Parts: sequence; C-alpha cells; structure tokens
Amino acid sequence: MSATHEMEIPTSREHVTTQWLTKVLRQNGVLPSGNVISMEIRDNEAVNSKVFHLSLNYSSNAQASASTRLLVKLNWDHHGREEVGFYNLMKPHAQCLPMLVTAYAAAYDSNTGNSFCLLEDISQSHMRPVEFGAVFNLNGVPSDVYLGPIIDAIAEFHAYWWEHPSLGQDIFGRHAWFADEFHYQRHIERRHKNWMQFIAAESDSLPAEFRAIYQRVLEKLPILWERFLAERMRTLKNITLVNGDCYFSQFLCPRIDGGRTYMVDLGSIGAAPGANDLVYLLATFWTSVQRHEHQREEKLLRRYLEVLHARGINDYSWEELMTDYKVMLTLMIFDPVWNQTDGSGRNYWWPKMSCLIGTFQDLRCMELLE
Repeated sequence: MSATHEMEIPTSREHVTTQWLTKVLRQNGVLPSGNVISMEIRDNEAVNSKVFHLSLNYSSNAQASASTRLLVKLNWDHHGREEVGFYNLMKPHAQCLPMLVTAYAAAYDSNTGNSFCLLEDISQSHMRPVEFGAVFNLNGVPSDVYLGPIIDAIAEFHAYWWEHPSLGQDIFGRHAWFADEFHYQRHIERRHKNWMQFIAAESDSLPAEFRAIYQRVLEKLPILWERFLAERMRTLKNITLVNGDCYFSQFLCPRIDGGRTYMVDLGSIGAAPGANDLVYLLATFWTSVQRHEHQREEKLLRRYLEVLHARGINDYSWEELMTDYKVMLTLMIFDPVWNQTDGSGRNYWWPKMSCLIGTFQDLRCMELLE
C-alpha cells in the first residue's frame, strides 16, 4: 500500500467506524489513551467528495480535551491527493497558520487513488459566506461583516509564506503552468486548444467583442511571461503560497461576530503571485457594479496590502499589487473557456466569463500586452 501514512483508507460511510477512528487518532498522537465508543454520522451535501460530520463519545479513560466533533472527507480517483499533501505539509507550520482548521489525519493511496482527511468540524459555529446558487446568479457578494475577515485570512496566509525558502522546494511545487518557461509554453498550447474547441461550440452565442479580446490576448500571452513572470518565478520575488482555487465557498465564517474566519478545501496550492487568489475572490463572479459599489474592490485590495505591510511585507507596493492583479486576471479570463470544454454548463461558465471580461476591460488589462 503506497499511502501518505500506512493506514486504512475508508471509501464509504460504512467504513468509518469507531474502531477505525480510534486507530487513526491513536496513530496520529491525538488519542493517546481511551477509545471512541460510539458516534453519530451526518451526511454533508458536498459536490466533489463524500463528507460526513461525526459526533463522538469516548471511553472514560480518554483525555478530556479529545474533540467530540470531527469531519471526515473521502475522495477517490486521485482527486484528494493535493489536499492530503497540503494538510500533511502544513503540520510543522500549524501554530503559525490559525486560519486553517485542525487536521487530525490525512492519507492518500497512490495505488487506488483513494484518500481521506480527518478535520475539526466547525460547522456548528461557522458557515459559508455565500451559497453556490447565489454565486452563479451573480448575487454572491458576502456581507461586509464577512468580507474584511476573509481578506485578512488570505492575506495572513500569504504573508506567512511570502518568499518563504520552502517555496523553492519540490514538495511545495508551483503552479505548473507558470513554474518555468517550458510549462508556461505548454499552458499556452492548452489555451489555444481549449479556445478552438470552445469557439467551435459557442461561436454563435459569443459576443464579437469578447471574441476579439480572446483572440488578441491569445496572440500576446508570451509577453506576460517575458515581462511579468519569468524573473519572478526564478527568484521567487514577491511570490507566496496561494490557494489556487480561491472562491468564497472555500471560507468558513463565524456565525457570531468576533470569531475567526477559516480557509478550507485547499487542494490546488502552489507558488504564485498572491493576486492569483484575489482575482478568484473579487473578479470571477462579481459584476462591474458590485465591484465598484462603495469602492468595494479597491478597498478590499488595499486592505489586503495593509495586512501584508502589518506582517512585515513592506517591499511590495500598491502599484505592484495592481500589476499582479491585472496579470493574473489576464490569465484567468481563459478559465471559463476551459470550464466549457471540460463539461460545465452555460449557467456556470457564462456569468464567470462576463464578470472576468468586464473586469479585464475596466482595468484596461490589454495595455499590459502592448
């Protein structure tokens, strides 16, 4: 068995037993004495994995601090490999990353592709800031009560990993598509292929203005690497560890004011400009009106920079942040094209494309390529 840890990996609800939990918790030093003697299991309506909420009871000789609420997340077909890797890599850094929920155990079997994560369950005290359906209907602006702390959480995470020596190690990796010139060129080739597939299927429904933007940017994608990424990725200057798939649905916010905001579902991490995550948050499913209302987008970007500066990242200016934001946005406009070719419905990729192109135009990102 080729797994992250030599332990049994459950593949269904029936395999999550009190005996299995006791063994896993003991192997990971979480339950030095006692046993899990009973539990209640509640299903979670997760889309891409099996998730169960566990309410546990322990024997009398278990330590009083043993957590009674856990969440187990099961994946298959290798989909959980990156998230398991993330939680295991974070273990030595956990005390410095309070925006992450406690991970008690995580394992992946490279032979079967099965994996699990056993995490602290904070669902009673925390909630997602927006519903999935609201996002697709372009009604996905979280309350201001949530927005600020979400930005703080991602900024604090970025600040810890900013130019961190570990970013250059293979165990952390980088976003493969702009890790170096070779991977970036392969990325351009994939984008061209995606575009040809997309336009063959959607030519009649795509506005001519959008089509012209995509064709122009495709021609100029090599310039982004040469001007803005090549030296940065080589030296890791102002590079950090990013979520890589940073939608609002990947945060849990406190139901009562004053609690901590957490980052969850971290299976796409890599070394990149931090603005990569900000584009996901602020440009992907927000209209121009929503971004500009009360200067929402600018205020949140400035708040992000203020947190970086407060954490000692002083050699990074507003101008540099905005350049990174525009570069990441220019690369991101092809994400809905890939979504369509990967099988996503129009109700998903079209509002996403409309918002990204709208932001691209508002910020005059084409000027980066001139």
